[in-house]
Amino acid sequence: MSANPSQQRMQQGHAARKAGRTAEALDHYRTAVEEDPESAEANSVYGLMLLQVGRADEAETPLRRAVEIAPSHAALRMNLAQWLAQRMAGGKDLAFLVGGPEGLDAALSAKADFRWSLSPLTWPHGLVRIMVAEQLYRAHSLLQGHPYHRA
Repeated sequence: MSANPSQQRMQQGHAARKAGRTAEALDHYRTAVEEDPESAEANSVYGLMLLQVGRADEAETPLRRAVEIAPSHAALRMNLAQWLAQRMAGGKDLAFLVGGPEGLDAALSAKADFRWSLSPLTWPHGLVRIMVAEQLYRAHSLLQGHPYHRA
């Protein structure tokens, strides 16, 4: 059985990266995401390559998408933690706003650099604060070299 086009692009990207052809590898990974936007692997690898070439702002979207597709995959959460670390190392502060049942005001939402959805469900604000704190704790723990805790 032959690999699908997205998998072939990923293999081409890996080969280009191994040969030191970073721009070509990035192009293959980007195309793999375009060909299979539901691939957690393609989104994750593309996001990591963007991080490696110093394009952290662009890396957030594919890394976040990878976690949305496969939320229990520990490596994907580590990639998101790396993005967070690079953003913080660049001196960029983070502010988390929790919207109400109808979401945030459109004008406020338009000013955001990015949006993070914890779930399509509506949660009480107190619980959301706990959930965000837990995810930030996990990201920090991963960055400190602690194992990903699944329980």
